[in-house]
Amino acid sequence: MKRVSIIKRNVLALLAVVCLSFVFQGCNKDGEVSSDVLDLLPKEFYQELVDNGFVFNFGENPPNVEDIYDFEPENEYDNSGFFSPGDGALDTKWKFENQVGKNLDVLIKNWTGVGQVDSSDATIIKGEGDKFTIVAQAIGTLSGVTYKYDYALTGEMVSGGIQNAQFAFVMIDNPGASTVASTGTIRIFKDEDGLAEETTVFKVLPDNETKGYSIFSN
Repeated sequence: MKRVSIIKRNVLALLAVVCLSFVFQGCNKDGEVSSDVLDLLPKEFYQELVDNGFVFNFGENPPNVEDIYDFEPENEYDNSGFFSPGDGALDTKWKFENQVGKNLDVLIKNWTGVGQVDSSDATIIKGEGDKFTIVAQAIGTLSGVTYKYDYALTGEMVSGGIQNAQFAFVMIDNPGASTVASTGTIRIFKDEDGLAEETTVFKVLPDNETKGYSIFSN
């Protein structure tokens, strides 16, 4: 009986270790959270994105995504209440280049304001097969006030573009820039027709330049 009791205790201890491992690593339906993702995107923000429908694709073999894509934002979630589900925002262009391993350069035109181009300070790409997720962190300045934000882009590479394309924005720290989102703001957008189409032009056409608000709006 003592031997059976010892075995049971050992099994329970092992299960406890396994459970704790999952708690600290975190996971969602698409796989375990990578530590390098959490280095850029704090766990509490990551979890709110997952809880509200943003799909993270993890893995160490992402597809090559180098190209330019048209993204027409339709809001799915905004914890600040500025956007409501179904609201549009400024049309944007995504440009991915210089992809090597888990690193790449991301340029986004028109989402911080009409005609402006945004780039990140730290960017990684994860994924397997045709599915990928890009997580980035950047710093902006407005009227002498510097703020820090994260964004994530996700989807599946298909002929003609990115299927199920989503864009997430998180304001990590805004110490007082009055016309951009406040600290803790989280927003999720999908492409309105589900496909961010490939394009050869990194330019927003005049008839789309003033469509909706900037994703940064407060």
